[in-house]
Amino acid sequence: REEPLWARHVYVDENGSFGWKANGWEAAALQEELKDEAVVAWLRNFPRKSRSLCVPYDFGGQHKGLYPDMIVFRLIEGRLVVDILDPHDPGRDEAVEKAKGLAAYAEKHGDQFGRIQLIALDKNDTIRRLDVNLPGVREKVKRLESSPQLKALFGE
Repeated sequence: REEPLWARHVYVDENGSFGWKANGWEAAALQEELKDEAVVAWLRNFPRKSRSLCVPYDFGGQHKGLYPDMIVFRLIEGRLVVDILDPHDPGRDEAVEKAKGLAAYAEKHGDQFGRIQLIALDKNDTIRRLDVNLPGVREKVKRLESSPQLKALFGE
């Protein structure tokens, strides 16, 4: 069983906990989410499982799959809203292509979700979010050509 233990996961043990050894960015994002009283549950979207949400993207001429880390369920004005959250280092090799893939997914399926966010921590460990379900943000992401541009967009 992994640790630490987290509350409000869709699949919990008899004590109401779910074990997940999240990395620093994932843990920071999840801790912030769980502060929101509107969050009723969340799901760790395990990579490469038949039941997992997979967002397609292209990298170097190859079709690949992005498995966003978390799916969060919020109760907003009596309505269940589903969010897709992916904490990810914008400096990594595939970060721009993954961002564009998530933006394309949001363009096609965004009406079925609340937030569809790329999440990063800045040098001060402040959480930064890009919600590609917002048309203006999505358009900026679609025009990205490099990691420094993606990092700059997180800074806006």
